[in-house]
Amino acid sequence: MSAKQHLTYVLAVLDTISYNFPDGRPQFADGFKVKDYVTELDKLYSSRENVLIPVPFIMEFCTRKFGGHSTQSELDSRLVRLLDAEGIDGDIIY
Repeated sequence: MSAKQHLTYVLAVLDTISYNFPDGRPQFADGFKVKDYVTELDKLYSSRENVLIPVPFIMEFCTRKFGGHSTQSELDSRLVRLLDAEGIDGDIIY
């Protein structure tokens, strides 16, 4: 995908996520832009094992990473849970 296609795709995902929030806005890490999320998504999805993780879960993972609210150990553990098909349920996001 081109950079423009990546950006368009991520914006579509953000629109979908926004639709599910009561105030119409997902929570993003302060100071980070969609472009930062696209870069991180590319990095995470470049690993073949991550391609089955749904984009909204990876977006939430990125927000935790960018926000600095999780240690590297916690982020690593969360990624392992995301890779585990049993771990993809509502408790990961909310």
